Amino acid sequence: MAGVDHSSYGVRGVRPRWLQGLNKPAFFLVFTALAVFIQSMCVNGLVGVSISTLERRFGWRSTEAGLVPIFYDISGLPMLLLVGYFGGRAHKPRWIAAGMILIGLGSLLFALPHFTTGPYDTSGSMTSLCEISDSGDNATSLRCSSTVTQSNLWSYLYLFVVAISLMGIGSVPLYILSLTYYDDSLPRHTAAVYTGVFYALGAIGPAVAYIGGGYMLNVHTDVNLGGDNTDVTVDDPRWVGAWWILYIVTGLMAIAIVLPILSFPAEMAGAEEVRKTRVMEVHSSAMNGDVGTEDVQAGWPDIRDIPRVFKSLILNPTFIFMVLAGVGDEALIAGFVAFGPKYMQNQFSMSAATAGMIFGVLAVPGAAGGSILGSYMIKRLRLTCSQLLRYHLLMSLVATALVAMFFIQCKQQSFVGVNVLLGNRSMTSSSVAMTKSCNAACGCENLSYDPVCGVDRHTYFSPCHAGCLTTDDKTYANCSCVGDTATATATATAGMCTASDCNLMALFCFLFFLAMFIIYATGMFHLSIVLRVVPVSHRSFGLGIDMLLGRLLGSIPGPLLFGAVIDHSCLLWERKGCGEAAEEGACLYHANASMAWYMMAVGTMCQILVIFFGFLAWKTYTPGVIQPRPSSVTAAPDGQAKANDVGKDNMAFNNTSTVKQTAV
Repeated sequence: MAGVDHSSYGVRGVRPRWLQGLNKPAFFLVFTALAVFIQSMCVNGLVGVSISTLERRFGWRSTEAGLVPIFYDISGLPMLLLVGYFGGRAHKPRWIAAGMILIGLGSLLFALPHFTTGPYDTSGSMTSLCEISDSGDNATSLRCSSTVTQSNLWSYLYLFVVAISLMGIGSVPLYILSLTYYDDSLPRHTAAVYTGVFYALGAIGPAVAYIGGGYMLNVHTDVNLGGDNTDVTVDDPRWVGAWWILYIVTGLMAIAIVLPILSFPAEMAGAEEVRKTRVMEVHSSAMNGDVGTEDVQAGWPDIRDIPRVFKSLILNPTFIFMVLAGVGDEALIAGFVAFGPKYMQNQFSMSAATAGMIFGVLAVPGAAGGSILGSYMIKRLRLTCSQLLRYHLLMSLVATALVAMFFIQCKQQSFVGVNVLLGNRSMTSSSVAMTKSCNAACGCENLSYDPVCGVDRHTYFSPCHAGCLTTDDKTYANCSCVGDTATATATATAGMCTASDCNLMALFCFLFFLAMFIIYATGMFHLSIVLRVVPVSHRSFGLGIDMLLGRLLGSIPGPLLFGAVIDHSCLLWERKGCGEAAEEGACLYHANASMAWYMMAVGTMCQILVIFFGFLAWKTYTPGVIQPRPSSVTAAPDGQAKANDVGKDNMAFNNTSTVKQTAV
């Protein structure tokens, strides 16, 4: 459009003068940081806090539920290379804004199943009390015909996969192009601080989601229908909270942030001068002809150059080893974000809402603080690439030691028929045996899960399995199976028995906070190294490869692996249906010790990968010989080189840089 300054802030011909104060890197950081806050709140937070609730509501196993976060990564795989290669010379704010539209639509679609599945029903037409009849078989048949299952809801998994896939595609431009936009517009060490703030907001997003989502899980899922249709409480394992509300909120927020980001120009004023005054630390293997230049070539990239650029990056040993080092951290973070709240819920006997809120409170100072500290260290200490590699290795060693937090375990609660027999005798068989003489005539075989805690501090599958004949609200009486002597006067209360003698949660939370802090600080070093060891014209593509392999080898198998080991620790599975035709549903009861050992084994394996490849990246790094650019300095009257304002960052860096420079 003629007469329009396309370097100003605005959309098409709408570029009012009073908005031009926003046309600064700081405001681009504000809007993209808000965007990553919204994105991470939805994808990395709400999915994790609601995963156990979704398992219960839709009848999934943990391995099946793990497919939801995995498809976030799978959907973005093709986009990583496309955005990485073509986005480097495209209008970055426009690509980021388009991605936020997809994130908003995906978040809204994620909430849709709540409105299409109907009310959540846990009551059925039968009672879970012991109903003694003349024929136990008749009682069993009656319960079987009255049992209402919702196994048909399993197919909604496909809709969730589509929704999370939209978010995965939309997130790619945000994470790749925001970082390169900072790096284009600012001196290197200042860009590192911007990157730290960006990732800090990305860490705060999940924390807010865990806190807010945990609160929403205390509200019944059918709150939009005027309340619930069941008498279960939030402490009941059958409880399903309002998991869907915040997905609507984040969807609308994502769409609202589109216009402010879309209004930024393709490149900030002064970006060209920043590139001219920058000292490079490209690995020597990439210094071949014009590959090492800090200039960005104009025009749309030729797709035929992809193999050449890809080969250049793959043959850069420091780059590829650092990318592989990031795989371990990606797997660990993705797996624990998805199943960390569920681990705490089972290990420390708390509700899904409480576990989600505690997990979020720990993630705020841990992940955000680590991101800010890592970026601050890069700027304050003006770390060279060699120093960054050493710090990365050192902090990875500390993070590995902190995996020992999984040594902290609580005593397994007694569940009659699962890990303890009547009379407080330990089970020697791994098979579930809940029917005994005291409840054989009650017809309990096909009852839904409705746990009660007896006065003997044992959990029973249902009041029927405890032999209870009467009830007064949530207290059950005349329970013939409860107690060491199995008297008919024993009582039980609704819900599972809790671990009243476990005081180790505070220590676990402290170690988990430290682990998050160290891992996210290490992530800032990782990003800075990746950006420094490749030519500037290949940075977007390099970040694309970094994220591609990180997802393909890390965050995709991570939730699958963690979900599999959690399923492997299951002692009691939900049965959907009657008799031999019944199918397994979600896990109802886990072995605490097995879950902890499995989690520690997977976490240690991930960190060993980080250390191994981080060490190789450090040992193979050889900085190239860079010829200083005459245009970046001017001769001062006293004969000494004097840098302009933009170049001060690089001149200060030269005092500590290990990069060898030839004389002018």
